[in-house]
Amino acid sequence: MTRVYFSVLGPLTISRDGVAAPLTSSRLRTLLASLLLHPNQVVTIDQLIERLWSDSSPQDPRRVVQTIVVRLRQVPDLSDVICTQPGGYTARLADHQLDLLEFRQLMEASAHAGDPESEADLLCRALSLWHGSACEDVDSETLHRLEVPPLTEQRLQAVERRIDLDLQLGRDGGLVAELRALTAEHPLRERFWFQLMTALCRGGRQAEALDTYRIVFRLFQDDLGIAPGDELTLLHQAILTGHHECFPLLVRRAADHRNMSISKGSIAAAHDDSADTIGEASAESFANASAATVVFPPQEIPPHISHFVGRVSELDLLNKVLDDRGTSVDSAPKVIVIVGNAGIGKTALATHWCTAVAPDFPDGQLHVNMRGFETLPPLDPASALAMLLRSLGVPPQEIPPDLAATSALFRTRTAGRRMIVFLDNVSDTEQVRPLLPGRGCIAVITSRNQLRGLVAREAATRISLPPLDMPDSLRLLASVAGESRISVEDTQARRLANLCDKSPLALRIIGERIARQSNMSLAAFVDELSRGHKRLDAFDSGDDAGTDLRTVLSWSYESLDAQTARVLRLVGGLYPGADISLAAASAIVALPTHQARRHLDRLVATHLVEQRDRDRYHLHDLVRAHAAEQTLHHDSSTDRVDAISRLLVWFMHALFSVDVIFAPDRHRDPLPEPAETIATVSFADPRAALQWCELEYHTLTVLPAWAYANEAFGASCQIAYLLENFLAHYKDLHVLIDSHQAAVKAARESGDSRMEGHLLNAMGNANAELHRRDEASRCYDDALSAFHSCDNLGGKTKTLGNMAMLAIDAGDYKTAWPQCIEALYLATRLGNARGRAHNLDSLGEIHFGLGDFLEAIQCWREALEINRRGGSLFLQAINLTNLGRAHAALERHRQAISNYQEAISITRSLGSDRCLAAANLKLGDSYHALGDESAAQSAWKEAFDFYSNYGDPKSEEVRSRLKSLDI
Repeated sequence: MTRVYFSVLGPLTISRDGVAAPLTSSRLRTLLASLLLHPNQVVTIDQLIERLWSDSSPQDPRRVVQTIVVRLRQVPDLSDVICTQPGGYTARLADHQLDLLEFRQLMEASAHAGDPESEADLLCRALSLWHGSACEDVDSETLHRLEVPPLTEQRLQAVERRIDLDLQLGRDGGLVAELRALTAEHPLRERFWFQLMTALCRGGRQAEALDTYRIVFRLFQDDLGIAPGDELTLLHQAILTGHHECFPLLVRRAADHRNMSISKGSIAAAHDDSADTIGEASAESFANASAATVVFPPQEIPPHISHFVGRVSELDLLNKVLDDRGTSVDSAPKVIVIVGNAGIGKTALATHWCTAVAPDFPDGQLHVNMRGFETLPPLDPASALAMLLRSLGVPPQEIPPDLAATSALFRTRTAGRRMIVFLDNVSDTEQVRPLLPGRGCIAVITSRNQLRGLVAREAATRISLPPLDMPDSLRLLASVAGESRISVEDTQARRLANLCDKSPLALRIIGERIARQSNMSLAAFVDELSRGHKRLDAFDSGDDAGTDLRTVLSWSYESLDAQTARVLRLVGGLYPGADISLAAASAIVALPTHQARRHLDRLVATHLVEQRDRDRYHLHDLVRAHAAEQTLHHDSSTDRVDAISRLLVWFMHALFSVDVIFAPDRHRDPLPEPAETIATVSFADPRAALQWCELEYHTLTVLPAWAYANEAFGASCQIAYLLENFLAHYKDLHVLIDSHQAAVKAARESGDSRMEGHLLNAMGNANAELHRRDEASRCYDDALSAFHSCDNLGGKTKTLGNMAMLAIDAGDYKTAWPQCIEALYLATRLGNARGRAHNLDSLGEIHFGLGDFLEAIQCWREALEINRRGGSLFLQAINLTNLGRAHAALERHRQAISNYQEAISITRSLGSDRCLAAANLKLGDSYHALGDESAAQSAWKEAFDFYSNYGDPKSEEVRSRLKSLDI
């Protein structure tokens, strides 16, 4: 029998036999959480409505709630759990099925425990069930306002009681660190402050306990305008006077500390209202104690890195900061933050610059590797300060145990001195802030983190390092690999630089391999670096974690929280492009956009993702390669398939909206519904649709092949079909052909002959437009066969019409006539207005080719009227251009110009350069016929610019016209 277990004490989860079962719908999750927070109790429909819709509910919320319940019961194993009751619903569960019930059961047992040890153990078991805030990933403001606070209070009360028991039992070894975190998270909860002071005093750290009281006293005064409560005040007095008997928890180990007394200075400090004065006085006393020590100026900057190239603008900025600082040792300390992603050259730049300006800092240069991102754990601020102070000659025994006092001592010992303090590889602002030196110094800090807090509060100058430019990348590669290797194979060297993301570390690793493996050509290295998810294998020097790019990237990845790491894996490891929109990222990770933005911002802060615009992000290829490895390792195949499916559905809906704009009367298949959390995009006009297509162009062109590679055959076909109008009217037709080839394979794999025919027909049109008659003919023949096999008359009609156009272009009107007539008959019989207009257009071409211009005008006028009713602006522009051609053939050039200008007006509103070029070509012909060579030149020049840019054979035809002018 399947064991189903629910968790609400943290993220909402369902597991079956220990395996997590996803529930992605936001509404389903909110309703389930509302029931689980009141297990075996009736939750009324009104309560559910309030939790599902905090602001505005739907028109009939009760019916919608019933629908959501029905959907929830369809989730495996939930039909027996969700029970209908009068007025509402109940989640019927045994204690062992829900962590909240287990928590309450353990809390009840702890209240009746016979001894402190048993009670403490039961409380530990109860608290171990918590994995964050209750229902922290459930999107319901009302639920978090009404339901979560009481549970949070129960949890905190349990923590308080457990700590009391730990103190009573003498289990206070790690309590100080835990209580410091708790007081930081819950600063107004007095009991945690009381317990922190108690733990400090029991450990013989009375001075820190008194300092803690000063902190909480100041906090309460500043934030609330009141003094701490009686319990804290009395504890403070007991520590001051040594009357520990008033508080039994202080007495338990008092014998261990009989020889420890509180000095008069400490008592005086405890009564001093100025914590800052206390810290400075303490630091000053430590400084004076070691004033007689003779210390040589430290020279700790690491060795200068050879092969340093580029970074001219960044070095100029660093020098400007130094110039702005001036020569006064009394100026405020300057803080420089050099940030960027892994391997971008932060340490190299900082070392290079610090070495260059070292003579300007005669009092010394300090350096500490803070280990923010590497194999060893990050260096804590206290340890770093101890290292810095020892470098300044402070004996270890004179270094204060308190972080604030140690930081003040460091500022005192550095104040008024011309020193560089180089703090390398910092993890975050809190790690480095206590290490900032005194006035007159410069702090140079490197980090993968943007260190936003230092920029905001300490006015730090932040320098963000981009990849090297191509010339500097080649210089760096040549300096490591050898100039001759790089200059001989310049094209391959450029490809290598791009495959290395122009990252200095990656270039150095590959350069070393090129120099060492002289028998391998650069082309072989290019091939090795192009191997998909195995690409990072090439960036391993073999003997140093710091020159193994996979390891270096992993240090950034491992610093992320679980949800942000998942976002990186899916966005970087699955998405088929380097640039991604917020909406697409939201779709692939199945999070609302505001949550996806928050995680992406964390990735931006650590330089794993680059923000290019408010809602657009960029990932470098090496980061994507690492993310691809991680998603294979951490995400199940089901999770990856679901993510790919969500993204493809999102793109299909967006392209559906685009296609409706470009061809409102075209047939489109219905699409699968997106998940509730996914926000689809739509467009109000052609310009908005075109702008989106241009932004997403590089991704759109690879989507059909990417979907095919992931065996999403239906999506591959649909996306290619929906792309046709955009690619045909706005882009290089070769791209349409390439994108459709994968989709045709997908249609054949899935046995979808109808879609196969549509795609082949579009490929035939593109080949015909490119004057590839044989390829076009083969595509049309294959399309016709596909439509015959599934008896699709609509597709057959369309293809016959296009075959007729191919024959017309070759002047073969004998072949074109029966094809066109049959296609026109079928379209009329089927009531297919768009198909009738298309074949009337073809029939007009036949009449035009045979010199029957009046009949051609009749056909094109009728086609225009049909397309006006259907709303297709593209087809109207084509019809108007054709009418202009017919009037021009009848020497009615002014009427022809009117038709062309109307067509041009439409195409300009659509932003379609291809249709615009066709109309301008003919417009120029009519102006030329009327003797207006200036207007002809202007029209032909615009047509030529388009055709030449896309390599269209018509460009030579237009060039000849331009050369014929006498201007």
